[in-house]
Amino acid sequence: AFGLNPETLVHAFETVAHHFGFHGETVDAVLDRGDLLEALQGHGEMFTERDAAEYLIALLGNAPLGGAYEISEYDASVDADILEEKLPEEMTAFDFSRDILGFDL
Repeated sequence: AFGLNPETLVHAFETVAHHFGFHGETVDAVLDRGDLLEALQGHGEMFTERDAAEYLIALLGNAPLGGAYEISEYDASVDADILEEKLPEEMTAFDFSRDILGFDL
């Protein structure tokens, strides 16, 4: 999807999962919610906490009209509640691709 090779997505997800201590079959690599948020905010092209929340909430379909906070007030506590409710506690690359990004591997 969007020109992204599925194997590249799986490899990137598994790399992050292994960084946070997952050991096992790579196809079953599991990343928990907190580690995903930490990875987005502390590695590579880092997001601020607000950006990570905004982008994930938009991907999860819970963003304000237009998907950006420029048109509404930002409330970190509301975002934390949405992420806790909508973002799975643990996910595989397949789950992340399907449930968060909206495409199948």
